[in-house]
Amino acid sequence: MKTLTYSVKRPHCQPKPKRTQTLGAAFIAGILSISATTPAVADETTGLAGSYLSALHAQSTADPAAAADFLDQALALDPENRGIMFRAFFLKAQAGDIDSALPYAKSAYEDRPSLSIAPLLIAVDHYSKGRFQQAQDLIEKISRRSTIGLSLPLLKAWARAPLLTHTQSLSSLEPYEGRQEWRVLSAAMSAMLNEFYGRDDAALVYYRALASTIDSHPIAILRLTTNGLHRLGESEEAVAAVAKFREKRGNSPLWQGYFKKFEDPDQAPPAVTAQMGMAEALYAITRIRMSSARRSAGIQLALVYANLALHLNPELDVLRRDIADVMSARKQFKPANEMLGAIGPDNPGYLIAQLRLAENLEREDRTDEAIDLLEDLATPSAKFT
Repeated sequence: MKTLTYSVKRPHCQPKPKRTQTLGAAFIAGILSISATTPAVADETTGLAGSYLSALHAQSTADPAAAADFLDQALALDPENRGIMFRAFFLKAQAGDIDSALPYAKSAYEDRPSLSIAPLLIAVDHYSKGRFQQAQDLIEKISRRSTIGLSLPLLKAWARAPLLTHTQSLSSLEPYEGRQEWRVLSAAMSAMLNEFYGRDDAALVYYRALASTIDSHPIAILRLTTNGLHRLGESEEAVAAVAKFREKRGNSPLWQGYFKKFEDPDQAPPAVTAQMGMAEALYAITRIRMSSARRSAGIQLALVYANLALHLNPELDVLRRDIADVMSARKQFKPANEMLGAIGPDNPGYLIAQLRLAENLEREDRTDEAIDLLEDLATPSAKFT
C-alpha cells in the first residue's frame, strides 16, 4: 500500500504566528521527537518543556520574576541552552535580581560578544565594586548601533570619569547636542561631572542654568540642582529654585516632604562619587525610556536600567516608586506593593507611595484593605513628612 504524503501551505493572507508561539512550538516539537524514541529522557524533557512554556507565559503576562524562576528550572535541566540563558539574564535584571542575573550575563557575553545589555550588567557590577577599568573596557566596546546606543554617550562619560581627564569624559556627551529630549539630562550630568572633577565654577554654570528654568523641569532635576547648589555653598539659590518650582507646580501636600528636603542643605549628599554619578545617569535614562516607550520591549529595557541604578545606589527611593508604577501598570501588584510598602514614613515620598498602594489594593478587589489604609492616612496621628 502506498503512503500518501502532502503538505499544506499557509495562505499569503494568513498572518505569521508570533515569535514566542513559534519558539514554543519548535521547542515542543523537538521534545516530542526525543521522548518518542528515548522514554528514559521523557520525564526530564517534559519538565524542561513545562518550565520553558511557563516562562513564556509569565513573560507574556508581564511577570519577569516568575518567568526568570521558570527559566532557572529549565536551565537546571539544560544548562547549555543558549536561548534560555539569554532570556534568563534579561528577565532577572528586569525583576531586580542583578546578582542572580550576572552569571547568565557573563555566559551569554562569552558566547556572543556582540551583545549590549549583558556587558552593561557586568560593567555596572564592576563599577559598584570600584573596578573602574574593567567597567570602562566593557562599556567602550558596546556598539553605538546596539539596543542601548542612545544611552551610550552618558554611560561612557561616567565610565571614563574615574580614569580619564574631564575633557575626555565630558566630550562623550557631544552626541546629545541638538537632541531636545537629552538636552536637560546632558546639562545635569555635565554639572555633576564637573563637580566630580573639582571644577566647581564650571559646575555652577550648569546648575544655575538649570535653576533658571527649573519650573519647566521634572522634580528629579530639581533634586539634582538643589543638591549641587547646596554642596557648592549656594543654599540661598537652592531655596529660591524650590520656591520657583513650587510657584509653578502648586503647593500640593504630596510634594511638601520633597520641598522641605530640597531646601535643607544637610539633606544633600556631601559629595559626588563615581557610583552616585553613574546611578543618576542610569536613573535619568530610565525616565527617558519610560516616557518614550511605546512597546513592551521599551518598558522592559527601562526596568533593567532602573534596577542597575538601584544596584549602584540603593538609596534612590524615588526610583523605587517609579518602578512600582510600571509594575502596577503591568498588573504586577504583588512586587509593586512590596516596593511601595518598603518606603517608610520618614521618606518624603511616603504619602504618595501609600496612596499608590491603596490604589493597587482597590485594583486587586481588596477594597476593604484600601479603605482601611486611606482611613489610617487621614487620622491626625498619621506620620508623613
